[in-house]
Amino acid sequence: MSAIEPRRPIAVDVADPGAHPYDYDIERDEWLFLEVTLEQIGSAPFLDTRMGVSPADATRVPDAALALPADAATPGAYLFHTAFCGSTLLARALHAGPAAVSLKEPVALTTLTRLELMGSPRVDALLSRLLALLGRPWAPDGRVLVKPTNLVNRLMRPMLAMSPNARAILLYSSFREFLLSCFKKLPHAEVAVRWMAQLLIRDSALQAELGLSGEEPFNLVESCALTYYAQLAIYADALAADREDRLRTLDMRAMLDRPAATVAASARWLGMPDALVGLDARVAAEFSRDSKKSSREFDTGQREREKAELEQRYGETIERALAWSREVVEPVARVPVDWKPLAID
Repeated sequence: MSAIEPRRPIAVDVADPGAHPYDYDIERDEWLFLEVTLEQIGSAPFLDTRMGVSPADATRVPDAALALPADAATPGAYLFHTAFCGSTLLARALHAGPAAVSLKEPVALTTLTRLELMGSPRVDALLSRLLALLGRPWAPDGRVLVKPTNLVNRLMRPMLAMSPNARAILLYSSFREFLLSCFKKLPHAEVAVRWMAQLLIRDSALQAELGLSGEEPFNLVESCALTYYAQLAIYADALAADREDRLRTLDMRAMLDRPAATVAASARWLGMPDALVGLDARVAAEFSRDSKKSSREFDTGQREREKAELEQRYGETIERALAWSREVVEPVARVPVDWKPLAID
């Protein structure tokens, strides 16, 4: 039994996007709804307690009681990513509410990924309902972008299948950049990266090729390599199955080198014309501060200085990691054949 108890009547207006499906309680088969504003959605780095909300205040709705219209909208755009590659920054730059709204890492999607890892046969039905809730526009003819956490990449294929009118961008960095980002966030990132590796390789071709049980106590270097290449394999499968040409990939370096042009190209590809309004000023603001802590200034020059410092501090470890990956992981890793890069004018 969950420690979170309902404090409101079991009723929500499912037509109101402000009734946010914060989470799903696996044990009690209930959805947790919280009333949020567009300002909370836009300002928070992720749609968790950093919106200034408490799950204890949620209205609980049994899944069996959740009534959605048969023609409920689904998200019109997705931003998938390989972690630590600027996805929050891009999502912020594309947010121009109420007509263009970015939902950054909804908690409920991560919970359904845990349910998928448990082998539940109900995942697809629950995911379909969640996408209908997340896809509710905030304005007439509005567009909703969903940027899940990278663990949700496991659900990429069904999410795209359930959103037939959506387009997606698959954001990534080089393996070296991924290593630098992981090392930058030490020591607390080590636990997170090890956890990601365990979950992302579960039941994957990479796990089979390497003869792993999935329960090994991977060290940091191994975890980084396995996390990164497990995600590239998911990208490869999605791109190979993209018969309707709804996917584009984007290298983080291209975005950082040409932010305004990249955000504009992303808005056009994702069908978010309203994100083009005021784009230059919004890009200038977002790319000059920390996407997770908006009060902290952090521009491209500072990013490059930090990168140089990390290279100096962890250079030998990074080279060993690259060498180990080339020898052990890359020979059996599946990577995209046709990357379908986003065209940037």
